[in-house]
Amino acid sequence: MLFKPILIKMRALVIILYLNFKFFRSGKRKEAEKYKYLELSNREEKEFLVIFSWLEHNYNLIRRLCHEEVFKIDRLHDSRDNHIFSFWNSGHNLSPKLIKWCSKELENSSNNVILLNERNIIKFDKLDLSYFKYVRKWCNKIDVLRFELLAKYGGVYIDADLWCREDAQFYIEQLEKKNSNFFAFSEPSIFNMRIGFLAGKKGNYISVMLYVALKHLWQREKPFFLEQVCFHHVRWLFMALCIYDNEFAENWKRSLTRNVLPNYALIRNLRKHGNKAHVYKSISQSDIHILSHKRSDIKIEQLVYWSKQYKFVDDRKCITVAEFNSRPKEAS
Repeated sequence: MLFKPILIKMRALVIILYLNFKFFRSGKRKEAEKYKYLELSNREEKEFLVIFSWLEHNYNLIRRLCHEEVFKIDRLHDSRDNHIFSFWNSGHNLSPKLIKWCSKELENSSNNVILLNERNIIKFDKLDLSYFKYVRKWCNKIDVLRFELLAKYGGVYIDADLWCREDAQFYIEQLEKKNSNFFAFSEPSIFNMRIGFLAGKKGNYISVMLYVALKHLWQREKPFFLEQVCFHHVRWLFMALCIYDNEFAENWKRSLTRNVLPNYALIRNLRKHGNKAHVYKSISQSDIHILSHKRSDIKIEQLVYWSKQYKFVDDRKCITVAEFNSRPKEAS
């Protein structure tokens, strides 16, 4: 026990030294001033510039691989296209109680739900999954898998610990209705998105590009760097593509989003035994809520009770990312 604080400090020191080595080696020290408008901390700035430098050196290869992948996808047909996917490595039946409840709620509210795990994923023969041997942690494997599923099958990907109260097919229908290819909940920034809930048409450029780039990144970079040092690499890669790839940026601006973000408001109010007004506000403002499976103090009985007390008023409206970010700040 006495050595634990020392080991933590040593690990932090190794991470800082390794990050500085990658940062100075990338030759991007002088370019840091260009990206001050992103409002990143010193460490975040270094992480982002390392990923940005990697993208610059590998962009032509990634772009070529992306177009090859799109060509392959266009020739594929499958009866499982436009389904709703969720993944838990050991299987939803063997998952914690909260994950089981979320998966049952998803199946009750939506049609065409496919619950994936490490055993049945191999039945989807269009998936590559070669990156599984480079990526050690399941949370990082899923970060690549979610984009591969949307790229090759289309539909919706939803994290296992998200509570979806209404039919998730709504978002697929919105893509068709508004002639868009991709949906993600966006932060009030043109360079940010939430990856817990995604929807997209098969072969959409954003999913294909992120899938190819992430797979290539894991094959070329050391797992230690991406798992311990630059664990927000998906966020930095997305931002780098928005800045470096004009086609990616234009596709993202035309993508759909909503003005209500899934958040932890419901969990916070339930944990604090908040009054009815607070719980009602948090449970009625969105059809999707984040319920982290690590929070063992959240009781399923509470969620069942409040879901029956307050119904979600379905006034969901999707707008493009460009429209969302062009609104006055006080309105967003």
